[in-house]
Amino acid sequence: MHNILEDFNQQFGSSLKNTGLEGWVNELKKANDEFVKLTHERRDKQQVLVSGRSKSARKQVDDATKN
Repeated sequence: MHNILEDFNQQFGSSLKNTGLEGWVNELKKANDEFVKLTHERRDKQQVLVSGRSKSARKQVDDATKN
């Protein structure tokens, strides 16, 4: 989506202003930026959870093999 919006602005920038669509494209870009931000935050949170589960499982395996 980011690349599409960038291409759209580069190819039709002056036309967007003349037709009044510039505001629409800017709002779409803001919405996409927010989506990307939230997606990255969710990914980062999930990585922490997986990492925590892996550490817990590793400890259990280590404890089991010591005995």
